[in-house]
Amino acid sequence: MENELMPTRKTMVEAFPGRALTWLVASAVSVLLLVGGARWSRAEESGTKTFSSAEEACKALFQAVRDDDVHALEVILGPELTSSGAESEAKLERQRFDAKYCEMHRLVREPDGTTELYVGAENWPFPVPLVPESGRWRFDTEAGQREILLRRVGHDEATAIRVCEALGRTTKQPEAGATSDDPITRYAERLLAPADAGPTAEEPFHGYYFRVVTKRPGTSAATTGRGHAGGKKTRGLAFVAYPVDYRSSGVMTFVVTDDGALYEKDLGPDTATIAPALNERPASGWHAVKTEPATPEGGRAGG
Repeated sequence: MENELMPTRKTMVEAFPGRALTWLVASAVSVLLLVGGARWSRAEESGTKTFSSAEEACKALFQAVRDDDVHALEVILGPELTSSGAESEAKLERQRFDAKYCEMHRLVREPDGTTELYVGAENWPFPVPLVPESGRWRFDTEAGQREILLRRVGHDEATAIRVCEALGRTTKQPEAGATSDDPITRYAERLLAPADAGPTAEEPFHGYYFRVVTKRPGTSAATTGRGHAGGKKTRGLAFVAYPVDYRSSGVMTFVVTDDGALYEKDLGPDTATIAPALNERPASGWHAVKTEPATPEGGRAGG
């Protein structure tokens, strides 16, 4: 799993740029919401239902979603892929999956012998593959769990990069984000706002904490833990972004220098301790992040 996490963001962004990436991850997270109201269970306790064909399995999944049949979904996907989310949210996700499935769906045989379900006109891959077993077919819950984690990490890291870029743009052109409809640009603008007007650094955004090391002129700055560094120049470091839950919501820590350069580094299991204390321009071990041009709306090119 450790080696799998590292290339996830690059692979996902190349294959699904811009807004495409958002629904790709939503399609993974929605699996957890499809069933809503149950608790995570151990893999050995699952007894996922088997079917005579992959097509039959997909039809059963679709019918269970359409009927809001929570028990059937647990049997088909396994209790490992259930969450304690609100039923109202789960119902909305089921409706969304229903619409995408009706829009278009197809099965694709992969080289490793698994079969993937693709839904929607955009061909979004459902994160839980189908596998043959003793002449029958079932959804591979364990593989689905891994894929959901990989997608979540990739999405959160890609979003963190976009926030860092937006912070840099907003710092140079404060008026640029004021009328933007892009939620990432709006978040960056709020983060740079006076302390009583914006979110605090204790409030994560898409799985990451964002710490302002150097506030722009005319705004106030906090001095606590994950907050700001008193508004003073600290050897060229402007912003720090690090995962809320290392290896679950993200792996890499990102920093933006005062000249707008973006760097990343895996700080390891002690990320939550090291990242809040970063106040100096990166030295060895940090790598430049190659970014894509932003769209006029503040999103990524190609969405």
